[in-house]
Amino acid sequence: MQKKYTVFLSSTFDDLREERNEVIHTLLEMNCIPCGMEYFPSDNDKQFEFIKTIIDECDYYILIIAGRYGSIGKNGKSYTEMEYRYAVEKNIPILIFIHSNINSISLDKSEKNEQGRRNLEIFIQDVSKDKMVKYWNGKEDLARKVSTTMISAIERHPAPGWIKGSSHLEKMIPIWNEEDSHLGDELADISRLCKREKKIGQTRFLLQWAYLLYPENENVLKEYGGLYYDEKNYAQALIYWEKLLSLRKSCGNYFLCALTYYLQGEYKKAKEYCHAALKFPDDTYRDRVTDLLKNLI
Repeated sequence: MQKKYTVFLSSTFDDLREERNEVIHTLLEMNCIPCGMEYFPSDNDKQFEFIKTIIDECDYYILIIAGRYGSIGKNGKSYTEMEYRYAVEKNIPILIFIHSNINSISLDKSEKNEQGRRNLEIFIQDVSKDKMVKYWNGKEDLARKVSTTMISAIERHPAPGWIKGSSHLEKMIPIWNEEDSHLGDELADISRLCKREKKIGQTRFLLQWAYLLYPENENVLKEYGGLYYDEKNYAQALIYWEKLLSLRKSCGNYFLCALTYYLQGEYKKAKEYCHAALKFPDDTYRDRVTDLLKNLI
């Protein structure tokens, strides 16, 4: 079985949503398992104790810094800094990525008071000492540098990696045998319930695991694409829905791709997929295909 590496992704959250999503996708493409606050928000001291058990299980630790220092714990330090210091204490290989021009970051994504800005400055000075730091500007640039740095880190600092049955992380989801494909369906069903209850972090966590273990499960691909669709990340949704269509051609699967192309302004492609969808027997998507075609005339 191919080894997978668990990577803890640490940063402030609201100001770096797009950047984190880009990095998470990059890590998944590298056969890594990202872990972070999307799944277990570290916004109180009790929750942070649980976060530490997750960091214990990770092979690598990525720290991303931009314009915010972050939420403060009882000890006066941000939870991001506490995560970092715990990773240092545990001697986990650390990869640090700092925005190259923090003064250029918009006010809504920056610290609003002098104390916060000072805390951020001190934190940056501290993490930059005697450590390999990469500087980034833009989510694509960040993702590229994460990819190249991770490759180097895996070569220079080999980690045990994740092998089925060896990690406490597995206990968070009901996976026991990768050959039992129906478990992919079960994970997709659970993720759907989590999304319905607006537990988006848990939804993403379940789908990432499910996709790593069952990359050709139709329900997993449909739900994973749907998660990105709901976030209006249509290009990313299309990756999973095109793969779904390649596994099984149906009116519904063509419609999902057609709708996504339409929302991206690729009307010719959307029309082509709508006509392909209508070649299949009636199903619950047929009326939606017809309505979409009316918008394309």
